[in-house]
Amino acid sequence: MNTVPARPSLGCLIVHGFSGSLATVDGLEPHLAERGIPYELPVLRGHGATPLALRHVTWHDWYADGEHALDRLLERCDRAVVVGLSMGGLVALHLAVQRPERLAGVVAVAPALWPVIPAAFLLPLLARTGFYGTMRGEKAFMDTSRAAQTGNYPRVPVAAVNQLARFARTVEHELPQIVLPLLICYTPHDQLVRPGCFPLLYERVSTPPADKELLAFDRSGHELLFDQQREEVFAAILWFLAARQAAIAEPAQSAGI
Repeated sequence: MNTVPARPSLGCLIVHGFSGSLATVDGLEPHLAERGIPYELPVLRGHGATPLALRHVTWHDWYADGEHALDRLLERCDRAVVVGLSMGGLVALHLAVQRPERLAGVVAVAPALWPVIPAAFLLPLLARTGFYGTMRGEKAFMDTSRAAQTGNYPRVPVAAVNQLARFARTVEHELPQIVLPLLICYTPHDQLVRPGCFPLLYERVSTPPADKELLAFDRSGHELLFDQQREEVFAAILWFLAARQAAIAEPAQSAGI
């Protein structure tokens, strides 16, 4: 007799960062595939092309792309964990506020709550121009040789940087509304996001202490999913996913399903 495979209880949405390519986050894919965990890995608006594509994109577009990918994933599984790097971490945290009903948890990897932006007070003015800023890719790595392998944009429109800053302010105000299980992975040596925001995130969310964790990786730069400790970061994420799967299974077992 042929049996219908059981619907997966949990899937994983992986969201890349600002100006980033999928290469910086897709190392998690084979680990998920090996464990039979369905996943979505969207390209957020303005990425995967040229820096010019970011010129008229807003943070609402990035969030909408993440939300649509979540909907696609939930067609294939019951619940999901969102893993977001940097700006993707903002998408993950915003989803935790706007769409908590079928989320089992969030992994925020170096979330860009306090992005390091020189002369940030000029952003609203410069955003109306066609000015571009240079991205220092090597600053995102301890292993600087990996910067050239990412495919990340070497420069970005200031208008897009302004959208990132606006998104960060929005999410920071929402933090007390987050109650989902939360894993925060960060490096104290981050040069693209001010590290002080990571313990603030841990403290300000309303997630119970037993369901949140703050993990530091002190031999990595901002690109935690592509730098030299990436396998350690993957292991932490996979542990979190396994814990969420177990939490989903426990009520079903108690009910005799």
